[in-house]
Amino acid sequence: MTMGVWVLGDQLWAQQSALESCLQQHQQTPVIFIESLAHAGQLPYHLQKLVLVWSAMRHFAAELRSLGWAVTYTQSQDFKTPLVEWINSYQISELRVMTPTDRPFVALIQKLELTIQVTFTPNNRFIWSDQEFQQWASGRKRLIMEDFYRQGRQRFNILMEGNQPVGGRWNFDKQNRKPPKGKLTLPETLWFEPDSITQDVIIDRLQSLKQKLTNDADLSDIWLFYLAKVLTYALFRNSWRSWRLGSSTNNDVRRDVLVKYRRRKRRSQMLP
Repeated sequence: MTMGVWVLGDQLWAQQSALESCLQQHQQTPVIFIESLAHAGQLPYHLQKLVLVWSAMRHFAAELRSLGWAVTYTQSQDFKTPLVEWINSYQISELRVMTPTDRPFVALIQKLELTIQVTFTPNNRFIWSDQEFQQWASGRKRLIMEDFYRQGRQRFNILMEGNQPVGGRWNFDKQNRKPPKGKLTLPETLWFEPDSITQDVIIDRLQSLKQKLTNDADLSDIWLFYLAKVLTYALFRNSWRSWRLGSSTNNDVRRDVLVKYRRRKRRSQMLP
């Protein structure tokens, strides 16, 4: 019996329950990561968010490989096609997935109708389990966040002195609802230089979207040109934040990139 683990994009740490359940035999446990373009296109996700998630997935896949896991990383239009190929390749009889936090994705996995056993391991992203919350909530006359918050503080002994909060107050919510006074001096936005893995993700995504951006026939190096602008100039970094997958192709940053690229190309063609 071969077990396999499917790691989702918001479950990227070695102690997540599906991986942990196979830790003793991790060198014999196949693991799969899937970038699904069709799933990414279902909602108007910000392109930077997709780059963040896929870059994090690729980094974590590399981390698991270094720890001895047998990792498969694939890009596909859908989830089912690479899953079935991977299951057949490794002759997997049980697929383990940590229970997703969003119910629609649980339904998506169930609708794949895989021919092997699919086991959802408990989600350990939170200090309360679903069952513990249901037990707390059952029979209560009201469900208020403040009640749950105080119970959690007491249960896990967070900032408590006996059965009372440190400082004699549970929170400062009332004061925090007031708007700030005067002009605020905000720190500069942090900017981290993308490493080689992140740059590969950016280029991959630009390549997959190039037909949505322009009808130009020859765009052999525009994506590297665009990447250079994104990484080099604040103007392009700021505009990058507003670029959403599937949005209009006529925004300023893409038009500016195309204009600059075409000018550079014309100049290079005029050289002897």
